Amino acid sequence: MSILSRRIPRILRGSGAVMVGSVLLVMLASMSYTSIEALIGNMSSNRARFARDYALESATFVTQRPLEDAKSLGMTFDVVLEARREADVVVEGAAPYTLRLLEQTRLINRPAVTEGSPLGEDTDLLLGQTIALSRKVPVGSTITIADRTFRIAGLVTLPDYLYPLKDPEETSLLVDMKAFGIAIITGAAMDALDAPMQTVWHVRGETADLVKLKYTVASSCGLTSWMEIGVNPRYAIVDAEIRNARFAVASIPTLLLVLASFMLGIAMNRFLHRELPQIGMLLAQGYTSAELLRHYLSLPAAIAGVGSMLGVVCGFLAFKPLYYFYTLFFAVPLLRLDIRATWVLVSILLPFAFLLPSVALVALRAVRRTPVDLMKSRGERMRVTALERRLHMRRLSVTNQFRLRDAARSPARLAVTLIGITAAGAMLLAGQTLQHSITVMIDSTFNHIMRYEYQYVLRTPHVANPWGGETAYVEPFRGTDADALGLQVMGVDPTFTMMQAEDASGTAVSFDQVVMTRPLADRWTVSPGDTVTIVRMSTDKSYTVTVDAVAEIYTNSAILMPRDQLTALLRVPAGAFNVVYSVDALAIMEADVISTTRRSEMRQGFESTLTWVRAMMNILGAVGVLIALLVVLVIASLSVEDHRITISILKVLGYTNREIAGMVLLSTVIPVVAGYGLAVPILARYLRTLLTLNQQNLDFALPIRVSPLGVGVGFVIIAVAWGMATLLAMRSVFRVPLAESLKAARE
Repeated sequence: MSILSRRIPRILRGSGAVMVGSVLLVMLASMSYTSIEALIGNMSSNRARFARDYALESATFVTQRPLEDAKSLGMTFDVVLEARREADVVVEGAAPYTLRLLEQTRLINRPAVTEGSPLGEDTDLLLGQTIALSRKVPVGSTITIADRTFRIAGLVTLPDYLYPLKDPEETSLLVDMKAFGIAIITGAAMDALDAPMQTVWHVRGETADLVKLKYTVASSCGLTSWMEIGVNPRYAIVDAEIRNARFAVASIPTLLLVLASFMLGIAMNRFLHRELPQIGMLLAQGYTSAELLRHYLSLPAAIAGVGSMLGVVCGFLAFKPLYYFYTLFFAVPLLRLDIRATWVLVSILLPFAFLLPSVALVALRAVRRTPVDLMKSRGERMRVTALERRLHMRRLSVTNQFRLRDAARSPARLAVTLIGITAAGAMLLAGQTLQHSITVMIDSTFNHIMRYEYQYVLRTPHVANPWGGETAYVEPFRGTDADALGLQVMGVDPTFTMMQAEDASGTAVSFDQVVMTRPLADRWTVSPGDTVTIVRMSTDKSYTVTVDAVAEIYTNSAILMPRDQLTALLRVPAGAFNVVYSVDALAIMEADVISTTRRSEMRQGFESTLTWVRAMMNILGAVGVLIALLVVLVIASLSVEDHRITISILKVLGYTNREIAGMVLLSTVIPVVAGYGLAVPILARYLRTLLTLNQQNLDFALPIRVSPLGVGVGFVIIAVAWGMATLLAMRSVFRVPLAESLKAARE
C-alpha cells in the first residue's frame, strides 16, 4: 500500500477547494456539536448541583396574615420553613433600575458567590450576577439605596432566581436584564432599611407533605400566592433553553455534514471517472478491490479526522464564551466544569459516519468492475438528461445554451448548490425574521391590546374600590398534566376596557365569555368550543370550563371570563378583586400592594430581547454566509475541473477568459436564486416547529412574520457571497492552458 499512499498528496493538491471546503464544514459541524453539547451538559449538571448543594426550595408562598409558629409547622409536616424578606427599591442614576433586596438565608435558597467575597459587614451587598454583568457594575464599587451606601462585596446567584423575573405570575418571560435585578443583604441591614417590604416563605419537603402544609396555611392564614418550583418560570425556563440547544445539536451539525458528504461524494465521483483506466491497471497488477477501496476511503478519513480534531479544539475554546453569554440571562453558576469523553468521541466519529459511506458508495461502483472494462473506459460519458430534452434552447445565445445544458447535465451539483444556499439563506434570515416577529408582537401587544399603564397586584382581595381604575380578580391555576408553567384565570367585567383583543380572523373578542389567550391555546392545543380542566394552585381543586374564543394575546398564558362566573366558581364574595388596572398612577398604599408593573417597563423588557437575539443571530448569519461561500466555491471548482477540455477548446476558438468564465460559472445562478427562495418558507416552518417544541416552557406566543426588507437584504448578502466565490473560481479558468484539448486528443 506504500505506492498507493503516495497518490494521496497528489489528490489533495489537485482538489484543493473541495478539500478545504469539506474540512471547514466538518470543523464547523464538530465545533457546534462540541460547544453546544458541553453547554447543555454543564448547564444541566451545574443546575442540579446548584439545587442540591444550595438547598433549592420546593415551593414558595405569601400569606395574607402573619404566619405564626413556623417551627412547629415544620416539625408537624416534616418540612423546612424559612422566611425571606424582600424589598423593591429604585437605584437612581442616568439609567435608573429596580433592585430587589433579599434577606440572606441560611437554610433554603442559599446564595452562591460567583465573584468576590461573601457578606461580612452590614454595609456589604451581594449583587445579582445578571444585573451586574448587564450594567457592568464592578465588584468593590459602592451603590446608594434608600439613602444608604453599600459596598458590592461580590456577585451572587440564587437557586430560585436563575432567570431574574420581577413577578413570575404577572410579567412576561421576556425581561429587560438592565432594568431589574436582585441583591442580598444581611438581616440587620434589612431591619434598618427604610422601604416597604414583604415576607415570602420558602419551604423544602416532599410533595405529599407540601400539600398538607398548603391546606393548613390556607385555612389558618390565607394564601396570597403559592408556587411550586416545578412551575416557577424563574427556575423552569432553563429547561426550555436546554431543549432549544438540543434541537440545535441535532440540526446544525447534521446539516453541515450532509453538505460535506454531498460535496465530497460529487468530487470523488468526478475524480474516479477520470481514473477508471488507472484503477483497471492497478487491479490487473494484483491489487484487490478491498485495498483500492481502503485507499480511496483514506481521503474522506483524512478530511474527517483533521476537521473533527480542529472542531473539537475550537468547540472547547468556544464553550467558555458561550457559557458566559448564557449567564448574562440565566444565572447558572459554573460550579464544576465537566468534560465528558462521549462528547469528544461523538464529535470525532460523527464526521466519519457521514463522509465514509458517501465516498464508499461512489468508490464501490468503480472497484467492483473488471480490469478490462475499466481500462477500456474513456472516462465519464456525457449523458443527455430528461430535463435537457425538455429544454427549448434554439432561440437562446450560445452562452445561455451552455449554461442551461451544464445545469441540466449536473443534477448532483444542482442539488448541493440548492441545499447549501437554502441552508445558508435560512441561517442568514433567522435573525432578521425573529427580530421582525418580536417587533410585530411588541407593537400588537402594547399599541393595540394593552390599554393600561399601571397594574397593581393587591395583597388581599377587596370589594370596594376607592382608588379608581378598573378591577379584576386574578387567581393562579395550573393544568391537570405536568406543565412547566402555570396560568392565570382572570375574572373581568364585560365592560372591561383595559385590554382589547381579536381572534385569528381579526374579529373583536368580548369579555362576556370564556376567552383563552394564544400562548395557552398553543400549549394545550385548544380551539373554541373545547372543554379544559384547570386546577387551583392554592387548593388543588379542579374546575372544568368551556373555551368560547381564543384571543390573539401573545404575552401571557391566561383564561379570561366574566368576574361573576369566576367568583361563583371559587366561592369568593361577588365583585371581589385583587388587581387594579389604570392609565394613571393611583394613590394605593404600598402596604396594600404586592407588586406594581408598568406597561412601559414590560415593553422595554421585550425590546431588550432584541439585543441578545441580534447578537446570537448575527453569529448564525455569519456562519450562513460562510457556508454559501464554501458551497459556491466548491461547486464552481468542480465545474472548472469538469470542463477543462471544453475551456481549452473555447480558448482556441477565440473566446476570452471572462466569456468562458461566464459560461462555466454562471450556471449556478438558477439554483442560488431557487435555493434562497426556498429558504424563506423553510425558515418559517423551522421557527414554528421550534416554538411548538418549546411551547410548554414559553409564556408567550411569537407570531412568525418574515420581513420583506430583511429578505431583500439577505438576498443581496447571498448575491455578494456568490459573486466573491465566483471571482475566486475565475482564476482556475484563467489557468487552464490552451494545450489541454490537444493533450486530451492525443490520449
